[in-house]
Amino acid sequence: MENTKRELQPAAYVKSFHLTWSPAAIKSAIMTRALDKKHSTSSQETNGTVWDLSMPSFAVSTTVSKPIMRVFHRTVTNVGFPVSAYRAVVTTPPELNIQVEPSVVSFSSLGQKASFTVTLTGMINKKVVSALLVWDDGLHVVRSPIASYLLESK
Repeated sequence: MENTKRELQPAAYVKSFHLTWSPAAIKSAIMTRALDKKHSTSSQETNGTVWDLSMPSFAVSTTVSKPIMRVFHRTVTNVGFPVSAYRAVVTTPPELNIQVEPSVVSFSSLGQKASFTVTLTGMINKKVVSALLVWDDGLHVVRSPIASYLLESK
C-alpha cells in the first residue's frame, strides 16, 4: 500500500495546481518533464506547458539482420500558451533514420489538438539503440525517448 501512495503523490501534486488537466496530461507532465530550457521544475515558470500525449515514448522491436520500418501516429493537446509552435528536433544514431511529419506543430488556442507521424527505418545489430524526439518552442521542450531493441532469438 505504501508504494501506491508514493506513486500517486506526484500526480496529486500536479493536479493540485492544474485542476482541469486530464490524467493523460498529468502523466505527460510527469513522464516527459516538460521543462523550459533552464530546466526549471516550477509550474509557474513553465506555464504548465505539457502535452496530453497518448504515449510519450516510442519503442520498436526487431531481430538481427531484419530491417525496421515502423510508423507511429500521435495526437497532442495544447494545454500551454494559446498561440505556440513547436519544432521537432531528432537526435538519432547512424543505424536509424527518423522522420517527423509535420516537423512543426502549431497551436492557436488552448485545448486544440494536433497530430503528427514519426517514421522509423533502419537496421540495428546492438541490443538497444536509443534516439530522442524533442519538441521545442524556443522556451519549452517536450522530450520523447525512442528505443529500438533486438528480440532474443531462441
